Order: sequence, then C-alpha cells, then structure tokens
Amino acid sequence: QLGCDFWDGIGSGFPEWRAVHERRVSSADLRSEFISTHGLVLHAFGLLGNALVRDRGDVDWGTVGVRLGELDWRRNNSQLWEGRALQAGRVQKGYQNVQLTTNVLKEHLGLTLSDEEQALEKAFESGRRR
Repeated sequence: QLGCDFWDGIGSGFPEWRAVHERRVSSADLRSEFISTHGLVLHAFGLLGNALVRDRGDVDWGTVGVRLGELDWRRNNSQLWEGRALQAGRVQKGYQNVQLTTNVLKEHLGLTLSDEEQALEKAFESGRRR
C-alpha cells in the first residue's frame, strides 16, 4: 500500500505523466523535453521517499508530489540539472548523478542532507566554480 500511495502522490505533481498515460502525448516527446520521467529521477524519487519515511514516518505523498512538481524539470534548465542529472545535456544515471539529483529534491522539501550528501554537494559546487 505504501508503494501505491507513494507513486500516486508523486504522480499528482506531474500532470504530464497523466498525459502520457492517456496517450495525449508520447513518452518519447516527454522524455526529450523533461528529465522527470527518466530512470535517474525515478531512482532519486525512491531515495527521497525512503528518507521521508525514515525521518517522518507518516507522509502526505500528494503534498510531496505537488512540491516536487514545482521544480523546473526541463532538460534545458542547465543551471539546475547540468552536472547533476545531465552531463553535456545528456541524462546520466551514475551514483553521483542520482545522489546529486536526490539532494536537490531533499533541499527543495527542506530536508537536511546527511554528512555524505553535504560532502558531495561541496565537491560538486567546488567543481562547478572551476
């Protein structure tokens, strides 16, 4: 039940997912413009969900989904996603990419990053300034 509640709630913040489900838009078209349907982001959603359950227990997944939907998930939002979810504009699913994407989600929801996550952010920001 938790899994169903989680994905239903997350999906409530992404009306474009429903558009694909209803075949009003193709998944290929959606994936070409947004990163929110790529495995990297779905993995990050799972890590975020795990952190929320561990830290808070009872979670309003619909509110979480709506809050996540507030982010600009467009591929061309290089200010946010380049070096995290994207490398030279291409979606990457390495460990660091997943974790850096999860960090954005956690920070957007006001969650505290672990020491490891903070260290990864520091290294990312340091590399960005070079």
